Amino acid sequence: MPDYNLYAEFTEHPVSLRTTAIRCLNLGSERQLLGRLEPMATAATANESSRPTPDDNEQLLPSAPITTLPSAIGSFVSRVHKHFAADYLQLLFGVMIKVDPQPGAFSVSDLRQRPEFFDTISRRVWHAWWKQRGFPLKYIAGRLREHLDANPVPFALVAHDGPTFKGSTLVIQSDMDDRPQYSPWVAAVWVDAEYRKRGVGAALIDNAAKSAFAVGIGRVYLCATRLNRDFYLKRSWTKIEEDVGEDLLTVMVRCCGPRT
Repeated sequence: MPDYNLYAEFTEHPVSLRTTAIRCLNLGSERQLLGRLEPMATAATANESSRPTPDDNEQLLPSAPITTLPSAIGSFVSRVHKHFAADYLQLLFGVMIKVDPQPGAFSVSDLRQRPEFFDTISRRVWHAWWKQRGFPLKYIAGRLREHLDANPVPFALVAHDGPTFKGSTLVIQSDMDDRPQYSPWVAAVWVDAEYRKRGVGAALIDNAAKSAFAVGIGRVYLCATRLNRDFYLKRSWTKIEEDVGEDLLTVMVRCCGPRT
């Protein structure tokens, strides 16, 4: 798993207790977590301005002067493990992944936590890949509904700025009948035209892979045309096959490891 910079989480960026809990759980046991957080909290007391900002109406630590932060760490650790560890999968897919604030900023969320985007994603997927093949929209909506189940795969991610849809992608068991040995796949990557070349597509595929890794999946696959394969090769994907199937697609893999 990535080694998150927890000091930055406490001192630089507003982050919700839910988001921090996920990242803390990835570090391992409660004792390991406490060992990581105590020195960071001690360092934070040197600067009053480093007090974390609540996010999404969730308090990161109990309301207290910054000088009491070290003593609050133990309580925070217990809260993380008591309230969140038993429901890790639901929590994982509930997190909203923050992108640095900037013009055109956006978030990436699991569709299970933002179901209001269901119809939009259904229409985009249907229009881009299935309409010309004669499949009705109702069929695609039925398939997408499987992404709302509690299973680790399939799942869908949506890029959005509040209620504004910007893009989406799916993680599915199979995306190529010719290669049943590969699974799961990042598929149906879509970004609305007005939001392209702004990092939305890159954020979607990156978070799709990392979400799969977070539930114990060691590698994920995707297929790309010759026109867009360089986009993925520049983003931690490795080519494993070329000219596959009638569309002469390139098959790529991304593995859980240092490069993720």
